Amino acid sequence: MLSWRPQILVDVITELRKVVWPSRPDVLHLTVVVVIVTLILGAVLGAIDIGFGYIIDEALLN
Repeated sequence: MLSWRPQILVDVITELRKVVWPSRPDVLHLTVVVVIVTLILGAVLGAIDIGFGYIIDEALLN
């Protein structure tokens, strides 16, 4: 049962050598994009939540 483990490790290492890793500037750029999109989406969802909260409060109080 132990005979298959070394072959799996060899296969994993072989496949990892084929991977084209992104450059540091690419990673930095995409990280900034993800952070900006997350902030915008959070602001939009927060505004929707506040709006619905206001509508519900007005509907229940009046």
